[in-house]
Amino acid sequence: MTENSSPRRGAGQTARRLDRARATAPVAGVAVLLAACATGAGAPPKAPTPADVARLEAALARDTSNVAARIALGAAYRASGEPEKARALLERAVAARPTDAGAVVALGLAYEDLGRFADARKLYTDFLSTGRPSAALRSRLRARLPLLARRELQAAVRAALADEQALGDSTPPEPRTVAVFPLLYAGRSPTLAPLGRALAELLVTDLSQTSRLRVLERARVQMLIDEMKLAENGLVDPQTAARTGRLLRAGRVVQGRIEGDSVQLRLEAAAVAVAGADSSRITPVGGQDAAERLFDLEKRIALGLYESMGIELTVAERERVMARPTMNLRALLEFGRGLEAEDRGDYAGAAEHYRRAREADPGFQMAAANGDEAEALALATHTQPTELVGIAGVSVAAGGPTAAGPIELLAPLDGMIADPSVRDVGPEVTRVEGLGQPATVRIIIRRP
Repeated sequence: MTENSSPRRGAGQTARRLDRARATAPVAGVAVLLAACATGAGAPPKAPTPADVARLEAALARDTSNVAARIALGAAYRASGEPEKARALLERAVAARPTDAGAVVALGLAYEDLGRFADARKLYTDFLSTGRPSAALRSRLRARLPLLARRELQAAVRAALADEQALGDSTPPEPRTVAVFPLLYAGRSPTLAPLGRALAELLVTDLSQTSRLRVLERARVQMLIDEMKLAENGLVDPQTAARTGRLLRAGRVVQGRIEGDSVQLRLEAAAVAVAGADSSRITPVGGQDAAERLFDLEKRIALGLYESMGIELTVAERERVMARPTMNLRALLEFGRGLEAEDRGDYAGAAEHYRRAREADPGFQMAAANGDEAEALALATHTQPTELVGIAGVSVAAGGPTAAGPIELLAPLDGMIADPSVRDVGPEVTRVEGLGQPATVRIIIRRP
């Protein structure tokens, strides 16, 4: 309840302000003003919730052209667990206002709920290039893009597993596509286990230096391994290689082992042919060297894999393969720990390991790039949809749940506000300026 009981000017000023508001302000604008008064100056807007659905539906029914109400109702539907109903409303809102932050974010979240991650990613990307989001919203949407890319990959992997029997021979592997599995560490020093993922990532980079091969991104391969729960099996079974290759549509699967300790290490790897792609026998390539010469050993393995697949590198390709992103073993281990944390979904922990890798080797650009992405993923996973909706400015007030409120509130006041064309004898008798009727205007606002 808001009360104004000034005996002299208060009631008269209130009446005049209400008159001016009725004459000059749009109804929805007055509703926002009253809502702000009810919630307190500076309070954050109330994001639509399931409890607001009925009022928002009524508001939109009163004015079907109210795009703000449409956006708010779509957000409320999504919050109610009805993303399909939200999508139908919000696509029309975005069509009407393609650069409206609230419409874009609400629709993007509905797409996410529906598993349409590619559509959400495209929507956010287009908005970032054509819209004018606030700095806070821009940073969160940019951070959301790599998270959506990962969710899209995970959905594709799960769909492939679900349709595994249907795939059969109808979708044969692509002979030039290669999947690199994390190397299995079978040595005596557990602290070196992160080398399994780190060296696999180096091999992914090295095998990508020719257009004659298409090397799958590490994240996709790791997601399939996690879904199939293969990490404990050593990843060396030819039948397993054939199965994963079919699911990834890869003609070859690179698998390998690491043995040894911090003094001496041995690496072994093979590009295993997937049935239906190339049945020629593949001979493993391997080598052994001191731990400090690990990077030279990895390059010998990469060149051996090319040779085993019958690919003769050009001089330029060979030079690119021989480039070393780091020569610091401690940096490589921290990089591997970052990959492990990333695969667990611990993006903040991954960012910290990548930061340590860069401390050990400031020129380690792979660690820098992974660190930037891990920080973005950490921000995205800690930003709740409700928070994102609020940052985008979607609120029940803006959506018009009280769109009829000013009329309902002002109508009872009509008889209390003096008509300027009619003489008011009240002030003449009481010698006090004000309304001819009781000098107290009491406005009661019923909150949601």
